Amino acid sequence: GQAASGGSDGNKRRKLSKFEAAKNAREEAQRKRNSNKQQQVQSLGAAYKSKKAGGDVKKKSQKFEPYAYVPLDGKSYTKKNRRRTVEKMSTVVRSGKRKR
Repeated sequence: GQAASGGSDGNKRRKLSKFEAAKNAREEAQRKRNSNKQQQVQSLGAAYKSKKAGGDVKKKSQKFEPYAYVPLDGKSYTKKNRRRTVEKMSTVVRSGKRKR
């Protein structure tokens, strides 16, 4: 009946096996990781984006030019992940729409 649903039914409470406990912990960790990834996608280049004007902002404390820094990690440039990476870049790089 209800024991398979994972919840506890009052007097029929059974101890989680080691396997189930590990499985739950892994699912929880994966959920945390995924939520972090989704936040990261939007924030690429967000530190340099100006609030009002078009173009980038250089804050007083920062040593770097804003346009030069797109994280280069090998994982994101594999064939499998390339599409997602290109989508990320589109927030920073405008393709083909140059002012004349």
